[in-house]
Amino acid sequence: MRVSRYGRVVGRIDSGGCFGEATFAEGSRRDAVIEAEDPVQLLKVTATLLEQASISCPVRFHKVCLKELIGRLQRSEPPAARAN
Repeated sequence: MRVSRYGRVVGRIDSGGCFGEATFAEGSRRDAVIEAEDPVQLLKVTATLLEQASISCPVRFHKVCLKELIGRLQRSEPPAARAN
């Protein structure tokens, strides 16, 4: 999927990737547009769904989302900042 901001492509989400993880932070707002370039299957995970899962499921889910969010933040840093 293509990730755009203000009409400019800023990234891609590969098969198995996720988006929307920033919404876990209360009051967060994202301005990115996600567009599928090929047919996709989506899984929408809600707080209610996580509450109904086993105890270990929400922990693993949050770990994956946090890892994704950190990775995106690191990739968005300028190259000089990443070298340090």
